[in-house]
Amino acid sequence: MVIVRTKQCQSPYMCMVDEMKPYFGLPKQGTHWFKYGKLVKVIIKTDSKMVNFVPTIVSHPTLTEFRRMYSEGKIYRLNRMGKTFQADFPELTDRIRMSFVFRVVFGIKRTNKSSLIIRWFRPKLTPNGDEMSTRWMNKELPGQKELIWYPVSVSESSPDEPGVDSRLPNVILEEWFDEKDIEDVIREMCLIREYEHIQPFILLTQNQIEEVIKRVDGRLIAHVKDIIQRLISRLTFNLKFTPFTKIQALNESLDSYKKIG
Repeated sequence: MVIVRTKQCQSPYMCMVDEMKPYFGLPKQGTHWFKYGKLVKVIIKTDSKMVNFVPTIVSHPTLTEFRRMYSEGKIYRLNRMGKTFQADFPELTDRIRMSFVFRVVFGIKRTNKSSLIIRWFRPKLTPNGDEMSTRWMNKELPGQKELIWYPVSVSESSPDEPGVDSRLPNVILEEWFDEKDIEDVIREMCLIREYEHIQPFILLTQNQIEEVIKRVDGRLIAHVKDIIQRLISRLTFNLKFTPFTKIQALNESLDSYKKIG
């Protein structure tokens, strides 16, 4: 049995954002949408388990709650903890940074520490990674190699106004980006190493976004320009310029979406 929850939104923007996550190496929530009268309702997949033969939604901790559990020794025994969260969870820390900058690229409003939840799976028991382990819910203390923790971005229904350059709050920058710039993390997420890699990536990404929008709702096409512009400005920032390489986005396809939906 699959349990879902619904969220009322102004548009199915968060469905488009969710569908784009795998293209950037990030996990999806799992969303669909439908119209109820004049209202847009987004269906969000949840994780569930059986409790006394009753299907029950698994409540995943937010990033803030996960950090508190770590500091209280509920993730590691106290004598096994390192000096910092980042030292004990280097891969998870990288994924957290990427999840935050993904929100920047897609212009998500009101990003905070509760904008990410932490999920997990146990590779030995779930080789395909589709099912989540319930071991943490039983408050056992897993070893470092027994569970894989990963962040999932949530609450993505409100995009910034057109032309707005999204930014992360200072409290997130100070805690998670003390040693890395946002632009460097975006390039890591997009696998960009050289300036000449940017143009092919931009063209491919715009095509991917447009294909996703065709499936979700053609009226979202108005957001493509801003998403691509944020990518270009961040990817090219402080990257060594290659002569004769011009970075630009396609725009020929925009007109074809005006009558969709």
